[in-house]
Amino acid sequence: GDPAIRGVDYAPQFSVGQTVKVKDVPTTDHTRLPGYLRHQVGVVDKVYPGAYAYLCSTGADGLGAPMYVYRVRFNPQEIWAESEANSWVYADLFE
Repeated sequence: GDPAIRGVDYAPQFSVGQTVKVKDVPTTDHTRLPGYLRHQVGVVDKVYPGAYAYLCSTGADGLGAPMYVYRVRFNPQEIWAESEANSWVYADLFE
C-alpha cells in the first residue's frame, strides 16, 4: 500500500524530555495504544520525523488525520507494582 508518512504544516505538540500523560481515549475500533498505558505518565524519548496516517473508521479511505509519533519511556514500577528496578518500558504513541 501507500506509505503512511504524510506532510503536515504544524510542529509536534511535544518535545524530547517533556513529561506527558496518556489519555484514555474511547475505543470503537482497534488502536495501537496498549491498555496498560492509559492514564500513565511518561517522558518523550524521541519525536519521529514526519506525521503518519492512522487506520481508523473515519475518513473515506479509512485513514484518520496524520499525527506525529513519539517514543515515550515509562517506569514499569508505576504500571505494575512488582516490576524489576532499573528497567524501562518504551512505547511508540500517536499524538
